[in-house]
Amino acid sequence: GMNAMPELDATANMMGLDGLGMMASTSNMKRKDGPAGSKPKRKKKRLSQERIAQLDRIGFAWSHDKQYKSWDERFNDLQEYKRVNGNTRVPRSSGSLGEWVHMQRKMYHKNDKNFMAKRAPRLEAIGFEWRTRKYDLVSWEDNFQNLVKFGTENQHYNVPSPMDVTQDEAVAGGPSTQEQEEANRFYKWVKRTRSEYKSLMGGKSSRMLTEERVAKLRQIGFIV
Repeated sequence: GMNAMPELDATANMMGLDGLGMMASTSNMKRKDGPAGSKPKRKKKRLSQERIAQLDRIGFAWSHDKQYKSWDERFNDLQEYKRVNGNTRVPRSSGSLGEWVHMQRKMYHKNDKNFMAKRAPRLEAIGFEWRTRKYDLVSWEDNFQNLVKFGTENQHYNVPSPMDVTQDEAVAGGPSTQEQEEANRFYKWVKRTRSEYKSLMGGKSSRMLTEERVAKLRQIGFIV
């Protein structure tokens, strides 16, 4: 009945996403296994819809055969993301993995006992970042990786101003404001890198462009 809900939520929080998944499948089973011909009570049905909405909110992975991604599978997805992107900062807007990562941070900041004992150490072992850094603190290395990616995809480094791009994208549904912000910061970083290099060539010193960084930019053909 109604009283079971907070308890269920507490357990779900304790267990993390896979716990909720387990409960979703057992609650589905319970709903089906009523006595033959009995109609489910209205109240029960409403609760299960609330549960579904809750699961959707935290990025529960529905699929046709009632499968869900366990914590370990999500952890593997995160390792794969890190291998490809070089960090564990999955944007929350990116879908269920982003939601899952957000949940892990939540559990950590709540100092959840079970989570801290079993899961936090595993995340720490792969260099998980518990605080999302503000984007203005995106490291030079991260921006450089974005630049490499841009060059590979476009065969040039004339990063357009996001203001020029928005017209086309507005037609295609448009980027999210977070994406726009990131694009804008990246554009500014590219611009700043160019002007820093210019003044470096003019004999001024640059705090941003070390010899090693200049060499890296030369290597990818950003500067000649």
